[in-house]
Formats: sequence, C-alpha cells, structure tokens
Amino acid sequence: IAAAVDVEREIAVVDPAPVEVTGIMSIATEFALLAADMIVSPARRQEIIDRLADNGRVELRGFGAFSTRARDARTGRNPRTGETVDVGAKRVPYFKPGKEMRSRLNV
Repeated sequence: IAAAVDVEREIAVVDPAPVEVTGIMSIATEFALLAADMIVSPARRQEIIDRLADNGRVELRGFGAFSTRARDARTGRNPRTGETVDVGAKRVPYFKPGKEMRSRLNV
C-alpha cells in the first residue's frame, strides 16, 4: 500500500526542526529524510513515520519514495576494543529517488 503526499500543496509549510534519524542508513537516505523534513508539514511527517512504522511505503511525487528494509542479525566488532558484539535484526529507512529527481541530477 502506497501513500502519496502532494508536495506542491505542502511546499509553503517549512518547519526547520530536524527529523530525528536513528540507526544506520545511507547518506542519500539521510539527505532525503532531511529534505523531506523541510517541505512536509509536521502532521504529514507524522503520517509518513506511521506508515513506515507499519512497514508501508510513502511516495512524494517528483521527489522519491521512502520504504524500510530489513537487516539481518549479525556479529559486529567494537572498533575501540576489537571485541565482537551481537547486533540484532532491525529495519532501516530506505529512499529511492523519483524519475524527475534522477533526471535533473544527471543533466
């Protein structure tokens, strides 16, 4: 199930409060979350977060789509001590840029 948000209608509402980003994600996903945070109203932002928490997908037309990806449990390493650490399974945010964004970036 996808939820479409009309970005043109939301562009006038700018809330400079940063979105709280936790977990490991790509730089592109982090950038996309921060950009979306600037153009989406707080009420819409909460709808997006709720949809992602329910394992849904959110599409911002002309911008891109947010979804989540599952990460398996793994054995990591503490970089300071070299000790092995068990890292549990988790879901992380994922961003796929829209066709319009990709074409404008690759002119």
